[in-house]
Amino acid sequence: VGAVGDIVDNGKTGIVVPPENAKALAEAIKKLIDDEKLRMSIGEEALQKVPLYTIKSQAQDIADAIKKTEKGEWQI
Repeated sequence: VGAVGDIVDNGKTGIVVPPENAKALAEAIKKLIDDEKLRMSIGEEALQKVPLYTIKSQAQDIADAIKKTEKGEWQI
């Protein structure tokens, strides 16, 4: 997805693979299956980041950006 760079920190909160690349996806899954320490670390890091990306928090970020733009505090 377009926001993958904002949401996934490759190797820290997930593993990014090229789109439509089944081999890379299979390798990433195998890596997580084989490496319990990595799997647990990625899971823990991702859980810390989840609250930043709720629908409510994203809507608030958009509303804040609109308000700043209206006030001339921020340019699009």
